[in-house]
Amino acid sequence: MGCLTQAKIAKELDISQSTVSIVLANPMTKRVSDETRQRIFDYINKIDPSFKPKKRNIGDICYLTPATSCVSATLYTRLLDGAEAEAKEQGLNLIFKRWETMDDFTDLFADSNISGIIHCGETTQEAIKCLQCFAPTVLLNYTFENMICNMVTIDNHGAIRQAMRHCFTMGHRQIGFVNYQQHYSQGHFLDRLGGYYEGLYSLDLPIKPEYVMAVDFQSDPEPFGPEKVIDQLLNMPDRPTAMICVNDEIAISIMKAAVQAGLTLPDDLSVTGFDYTEMGRQWRPALTTIHQKREDMGRAAVALLTRKIKEGRNDIPEKVLCEAELIVRESVAKQIVV
Repeated sequence: MGCLTQAKIAKELDISQSTVSIVLANPMTKRVSDETRQRIFDYINKIDPSFKPKKRNIGDICYLTPATSCVSATLYTRLLDGAEAEAKEQGLNLIFKRWETMDDFTDLFADSNISGIIHCGETTQEAIKCLQCFAPTVLLNYTFENMICNMVTIDNHGAIRQAMRHCFTMGHRQIGFVNYQQHYSQGHFLDRLGGYYEGLYSLDLPIKPEYVMAVDFQSDPEPFGPEKVIDQLLNMPDRPTAMICVNDEIAISIMKAAVQAGLTLPDDLSVTGFDYTEMGRQWRPALTTIHQKREDMGRAAVALLTRKIKEGRNDIPEKVLCEAELIVRESVAKQIVV
């Protein structure tokens, strides 16, 4: 910058010298407003067009989860394993932390060497916006409809379409969908419902609202459990022959209820899940499901975050969709197409 000093920039723009120092040390900092940051760079480029912000050395990466999440679950440990492996290959230090309320963020990140944050699991938009005030943030294994931050998730739409295509290939033309009522319009569950409707369209199948059902364990005066879903299904004059379930847990509960109602699986009712859990593998008939390559997702989150830090910009969020794999087992029977 030659003779262009931080003090001179601060005086010219009528801002504090510490503000200039913060921006020059970390061009993508959220501690300074976008407007002020841009004013600083516009002034510097006017005086010295050859100026380029220095690349920032990457400090620690924080892998953050809500205190309520089950970090010991296999699905979550695989995400963390992938993130740790990618961080190690890049020579970075990955720090694991948990939070209960947004008030915890100041204690976790103020005056720390954290260069970026990976938040794994369900959260709120308010929490993500708060995190981005401390460091560039990637949301892992959860999504919002609006792109408020960088996201890495499974291709839920494509995965459900794979399951529907498999059912269709096996001869099924009446294909239903079972969701969680309490998560009906959230994150993965909303994406998977969207994938179901996309699948109907691509397979040229009609939309039948009664084919979309939801298990609700919190409804009043009594829960609308899987048994009621099966009762509802059996009372339909033209009932589904296959059910796409939002995850393995719902799929297994539907299969249990179907057997209790006297149905033979998969001949009377075919079922698919989502999550590739051990429970689905051990169940009989073994559950056809979607395998999420969680290690790849964890790696992708670290790779995206470090690239954003190195580029020195975080103003245009990116969404990385990781491929899913259909695991064909025994829970989808072949139907005769009439």
